[in-house]
Amino acid sequence: MDGELLTGNFIRPAGEENPDYTKCVFAPHVGPLVALQVSPYLPDVLLSVGDWSFKLWQGVESKTPVFTSPYADEAYTAAAWSPSRPGLLFLATAAGSLHIWDLLDRSHEPSLRINTASSAITSISFSNSPPKHATHSLVGMDSGIPVGHVDGAAAVSGSSSSVANSSGGAPPQQQHGGRDAAAAGTAAAGAGLQVLAVGDATGMLHLFELPRTLRRPLPNERRLMAAFMSREAARVADVAARQPIRAAALKQQTDNKKTGEDTSSSQDQHTAAAGSADGS
Repeated sequence: MDGELLTGNFIRPAGEENPDYTKCVFAPHVGPLVALQVSPYLPDVLLSVGDWSFKLWQGVESKTPVFTSPYADEAYTAAAWSPSRPGLLFLATAAGSLHIWDLLDRSHEPSLRINTASSAITSISFSNSPPKHATHSLVGMDSGIPVGHVDGAAAVSGSSSSVANSSGGAPPQQQHGGRDAAAAGTAAAGAGLQVLAVGDATGMLHLFELPRTLRRPLPNERRLMAAFMSREAARVADVAARQPIRAAALKQQTDNKKTGEDTSSSQDQHTAAAGSADGS
């Protein structure tokens, strides 16, 4: 609940009976972390999401993020890496919107914002592997659920029971939107589509078929994303290296200002004393 991030190594060193498995503990966010995911294309890149920002880390023992996003207007509640584009991130907010960050396009703001729900989004999920029994009806394509278009992404919305009934099953008990999101996202991939499943706080399930620009990787995108991380890491290291120099310069400036004020005060006193003597 405090937003702390722990790193450790659970391999016991030889000859140690009671080793300290925890390497470091720090709090990168204000409040709890809502997502912690390793990049599917760059295994040393870690995404952490909490409060109104997300951070990218390079290396599991790093205490300083390589990249920190600007604060969003709403708190983030869930996140997912794109399964096909190394530089693409999907983040959900407490206001029910999706923020799509294309870090190779811009890093100061989301490239796209989509309003998806009237309540907080609780989870978002892509499929990991298509199941053999998946059909279009499992994702609502043939179930009569209305299909619309939101900012270029085809959207399918319906309750969890509607989606389940489309495959001929019995209506399930009320379930959390997150479980339905993961199951529906996996089923969608079996239809040859890249579908993002979004579950909200009311138990509604929203399915988004991604357009080509959001699912088709750029040429050498993995290499470009690795270069982006390297540049950000170099920038962070440069700022850290300059910090002592800046601190020393600031201290010198403060000391000079204080010395100047003392000298000015002394001169004023001397002038006042001289004027008093002349008046006598």
